[in-house]
Amino acid sequence: GTIATQLVGANGFGYDPIFKVDELGKTFGEASITEKQKYSHRGKAVEKLITCLVNNNIIKKMR
Repeated sequence: GTIATQLVGANGFGYDPIFKVDELGKTFGEASITEKQKYSHRGKAVEKLITCLVNNNIIKKMR
């Protein structure tokens, strides 16, 4: 992403209103929780963890 030149959006906290996600075309401050989870480093880490657990038959995929 990039750093916005002004604060945009009221969602989230901290740097959310200034961090622009290129794929979304908006800041994290404008994004919904679902959008933030899709593009955040934490959301990506959780998705990789779930994939690993499913692939190793530790859990079953629920979706």
